[in-house]
Amino acid sequence: MSDHQPSAATGQDSVFENDYFRETQADILEHESGKTRQTLLIIAAILFASDLLALSMAHLLTPVTLATALVVPVIFAGLAILSKSRPKPAMLLASVLLGIIILMTLFLTGIGSIVSGFLVKGVIVYLVIKGWNHAKDAEEARSNLGLIR
Repeated sequence: MSDHQPSAATGQDSVFENDYFRETQADILEHESGKTRQTLLIIAAILFASDLLALSMAHLLTPVTLATALVVPVIFAGLAILSKSRPKPAMLLASVLLGIIILMTLFLTGIGSIVSGFLVKGVIVYLVIKGWNHAKDAEEARSNLGLIR
């Protein structure tokens, strides 16, 4: 008889029943969900700062325009809260919302809006991609935890 028997025959736990694996996946889930939340909050701050800068440069900064400029960042902050429990749906909603914002800006101000603020748009696209990567890793850890329990 061989010394290398299957783990089920020896009574050892499988990798999915290992406490270390469970703790690691829980830590990964918490870390990646937090990174997704952080990414969404950074996007919200960038959107607010760019709107604030544009309004002040146009000498249109009033309490009403300031309140209007806060709407989208507040929605992104709400998505950041949602990302704690559901990172992928939060990133999906954020991506759709950013797409709508870009299309509305394009429709309202013309093709020149693509070039204006190119750096800010590039940073936001980079953050969205990073957010998707974090959300994907968080959901993978969540599914691994679901296999364990």
